[in-house]
Amino acid sequence: VGGGLYGGWRYIQGQYYIGEHNGDVAIFRGVNQSVAGISLSSLVQAYPSLPLNQLVAADQSQITQTISYGSKSDAQTVIGQLQQSVTQCRQGYQALVTYQTDYTNYRNALKAYNKLPANKRPKTKPAAPTEPPVPSAAKCAPASAFGLSVSTASSGSTGGETATASPSPTASPSTSHSANPTPSTRKSP
Repeated sequence: VGGGLYGGWRYIQGQYYIGEHNGDVAIFRGVNQSVAGISLSSLVQAYPSLPLNQLVAADQSQITQTISYGSKSDAQTVIGQLQQSVTQCRQGYQALVTYQTDYTNYRNALKAYNKLPANKRPKTKPAAPTEPPVPSAAKCAPASAFGLSVSTASSGSTGGETATASPSPTASPSTSHSANPTPSTRKSP
């Protein structure tokens, strides 16, 4: 019996899973269960730069249900993929915020240009900024998860997006979902 218990304990301690710790994605050692009030897992590492709310809903669901891995390095690989995806999403939303500022500046420059008499205008009109693509809702959490507000607005001739930054204590570097497999496509060992 003692040998069986020890073997079971060793097996459990050889398992890792990705879960949630204080709102952030984290790696735990063991299994997400308890016996007689004793937890069979311990926190290995939390990732404050990877808040759970910045993942797409499918990944959030998988993580709250916990994803089991046979090694710490397997779990760290998935964390790296999630971090890359979140970073890409954040950069995509931030590009929209920058675009809105550039577009507002362009509109103001165009107004000033049009107010000038024809003989005093520069030879070239102000150039409109290039609108970046909107991050895919299937690959990115909403902009609000990153502390940003992005909405479609009528912006005149270019029909661009509007985006404004708003303070968020949970905003951290991130990226959009890449073609890399996410936890929702991984299988537990």
